[in-house]
Amino acid sequence: MTFRKAVLTLAVLLLATAPLALAQGTYTQIDYPGAVQTECWGIDNAGDVVGEYVDGLGISHGFLLSGGAYSTIDYPHLRDTGLYGINDVGQIVGFAQVQGFLYDTQTQLFTPVNRPGASYSVLTGINDEGTIVGYSAGASGNYFRL
Repeated sequence: MTFRKAVLTLAVLLLATAPLALAQGTYTQIDYPGAVQTECWGIDNAGDVVGEYVDGLGISHGFLLSGGAYSTIDYPHLRDTGLYGINDVGQIVGFAQVQGFLYDTQTQLFTPVNRPGASYSVLTGINDEGTIVGYSAGASGNYFRL
């Protein structure tokens, strides 16, 4: 096979498979109303999405998108909240400044969670049994599971 035929064959193959690669899902744009930036970090099996948005002052806020409705969830008295994981029983994990936390959507209560000896802990995921994963600084080992 000549170089020209090989390049032509490769080009035809790429053109034929590109639509398959692009059509592998449904895409939904998520923009928190009035935000200058929105980031989505977690989703549960019901399609509830958690993340963070940045307001016009440059402050990050945690949000929950559930049933088409947005809710702001900010850790009390701290700036720059981000929500990173949600499970199917309504538990959300996140981080605000130097505080890792667990938030319960049913009770609307925050529980601080920090790895012992760490200067901060960022909680990034939670399963339905309540097992939390994340990372920290100032403790031996950067990643952890609770």
